[in-house]
Amino acid sequence: DEYEVQKALSPGMPAPGFTLTDINGAEVALDDFLGKVVYLDFWASWCGPCLQQIPHAKELKKRMAGEDDLVFLYVSVDNDEEAWRNMVANREIEGVHVNVPGFSHEVPQSYNLRGVPTFYVIGRDGKIFDNRPPRPSQENVDEVLLTALRK
Repeated sequence: DEYEVQKALSPGMPAPGFTLTDINGAEVALDDFLGKVVYLDFWASWCGPCLQQIPHAKELKKRMAGEDDLVFLYVSVDNDEEAWRNMVANREIEGVHVNVPGFSHEVPQSYNLRGVPTFYVIGRDGKIFDNRPPRPSQENVDEVLLTALRK
């Protein structure tokens, strides 16, 4: 069973779709970003390693400023919606923000989420480009994102 789950999330496979409400109350679907590259970040406000990535993510966004076809999509697994909203506002995290109530929600389940932070790169075609991409703090993250953007 585990093999089949991992196989379904391997590069070249369709990314599990979802539609959620963003931090501003608008409906956001993964399909809204077809034609763009999505750097998908599962995180939580209570997660120390997630918070350590925030300054690196800000630097990554500066380096990628000219790449209009790159979307930073944050899926929080916070049960406490107020904590999530406050963290996004207080840390000034730019990007598309959605929240699901915990790991048992269908979206984290569809991505076989075992912990946070967890990242995926979704290609322009809506398929998984990289199911274990580098974190924003890792040196080769730019190379992976730029390669996805060139495809």
